[in-house]
Amino acid sequence: MTQEYETDEVISLDLTAIFADPKMKKWIKRLEKPIKLLTKISVLDVYLNRIDKDSSPESTWEKWLKHLQVRFLEADNSPGVIPKTGPVIFTSNHPFGMLDGFGLTATIKSIRPDVKIMTNHSLQPVTGLSDDIIGVDPYEKNSSKKANLAPVRTALHWLKQGGAMVVFPGGDVSTYNSEKDCIVDPPWNPIIGRIAAGAKADIVPLFIHGTNSKLFYRLRHMNERIASFMLARECLKKRGNTILYSVGEKISKETIQAMKTGEVVINYARKKTYELAGKTDV
Repeated sequence: MTQEYETDEVISLDLTAIFADPKMKKWIKRLEKPIKLLTKISVLDVYLNRIDKDSSPESTWEKWLKHLQVRFLEADNSPGVIPKTGPVIFTSNHPFGMLDGFGLTATIKSIRPDVKIMTNHSLQPVTGLSDDIIGVDPYEKNSSKKANLAPVRTALHWLKQGGAMVVFPGGDVSTYNSEKDCIVDPPWNPIIGRIAAGAKADIVPLFIHGTNSKLFYRLRHMNERIASFMLARECLKKRGNTILYSVGEKISKETIQAMKTGEVVINYARKKTYELAGKTDV
């Protein structure tokens, strides 16, 4: 057994968190150990415990990058800057999975200590992250709409106080789009546009460069939830790598206020995000 599996593990990631169906939760719980070994989520559990014991002064987001030996660097040709003050939403594509959240939050936090991230509520129990997370259910179930009312109110309140927020408006990891023959996010959620308008916040588009493996996209085509378990493998493949991101020009609150609907706002933000990668028809 390799060293990466050796641990006196006391905390672990909860695989049942992404399922609402009690029967499915029960089956996943029964199969948790073999699933974790197969998908290498067990290795993330090792990292989770190492980070829990890491007493260095960095944020937990930074510790994840340090232990995974991943660097997030701004691309040389970025046209925009990260605002140091004022209410702002950072919208980004979501190419890798959890690594996107670790990287962008750690990076922006070094400039904006007041940044929070609106992301999957299943990450909230992870040690050291909960204070920075506005947790939502991204899976567009009927129950999600009611459950997401509270985090939307939290986001509005935070931004109205002058805070910053990172969000992946697609709500899920990018996948292969056969019509456009490229890797893109699902449609972006117009509620983010409405939050920006309601909070009178600026939007700064970000683009993370890179993709997951072809195997992941094949699995994703067959079953989205099964593929989500494989994101641990995709994350671990990036160990030791440098990931580039681009910062777009700010979309001002005045520009946002002039737009008629949240859908118009978020589609414009998406367009500006993908333009950072030279993509104009996504």
